[in-house]
Amino acid sequence: MGSLIGAYHSSAIILLAMKETHSSHMETQTSFMFLTIGVVPILVSTIAFLPKSRIPWPLPASYGKRGEVWKESSGSRRAANGQAPSKSTCGFATFWAVACSSIYIWSVIWFAIYNLRSFTYDGNVRLMLIKYGVARENIYTYAELYALLLLIALPVGPCIGAILDWRRKSTASNDPQIQQMQNVLFALVLTFLFALANNILPTIPSLSFQVLGFVLQTVERVAVVTCLCAFVSHVNFPIEHFGKLIGLHFAVASIVSLLRFPFQSFITKSLHGDPFYINLLLLVLLLVSCGHPINVWYHCKLGLIRDTGNSERDRNSANEQLVSEDVVIAAEGTP
Repeated sequence: MGSLIGAYHSSAIILLAMKETHSSHMETQTSFMFLTIGVVPILVSTIAFLPKSRIPWPLPASYGKRGEVWKESSGSRRAANGQAPSKSTCGFATFWAVACSSIYIWSVIWFAIYNLRSFTYDGNVRLMLIKYGVARENIYTYAELYALLLLIALPVGPCIGAILDWRRKSTASNDPQIQQMQNVLFALVLTFLFALANNILPTIPSLSFQVLGFVLQTVERVAVVTCLCAFVSHVNFPIEHFGKLIGLHFAVASIVSLLRFPFQSFITKSLHGDPFYINLLLLVLLLVSCGHPINVWYHCKLGLIRDTGNSERDRNSANEQLVSEDVVIAAEGTP
């Protein structure tokens, strides 16, 4: 997952490549044609690797085992005797029950703040470079450098993923689900440190530190999305709500990110191009976002992290055992 997110954030280099090809008198239509051709193998591989049969959901406890065929035939015999096979009741928590939990609400707040910081940083890069003496004709050179440094996301993504998978298998003393969430917590703390450093660097009047800020901004972006996906895909959240939980994060973050427009207007008109006070406000919001890792630590300490998938599989296994016992009783009662 980290590799995919790193590739996603480094894809901005394509825009720089298209601009360079356009400067070399290549038509824009030709550039888009090559991009379209590059997408075709992805579509073909997606269709080729689709499962041939429907995957049942929720997964039975014995899904993929040879005994599953016998249980299906047992259910058919029970239906032939005039009895309907019992269905596994879905014990998942409802979407709104999960969305209203404190651990999820803090995650939404955390992601919205980091997303706002990212968009505001991009909008302030030009003003920041002008403030520190970069000539207007040289700003594009730094913009190209910023785009090239986005390629750092390619190696950073797997590194963040390795942190999330660290000690995943050596969980003899801790519950696996708590150990996994602790790995997410460690990645959240690292992300906060990256963001804190990136919030301080624009206040230092040195172009070298601003280039370092470009690097930290790329690392922060990859870390934020990777932590978000790892957090929402954790066993503490029902996997059937994964799409809705991720979508709600991005929906709220998109609405909050609209604040970047009044921020830009305020910097230009009232602050005369100096984003210092906006950076100070973003620093305060960054400290507010610390409520998310603190809340995750609190849940891990009290053992409030649970594996919803295991509980559901246990219920399915119990229901299937009841079905098998009913079939045996029905078979014994048949003359």
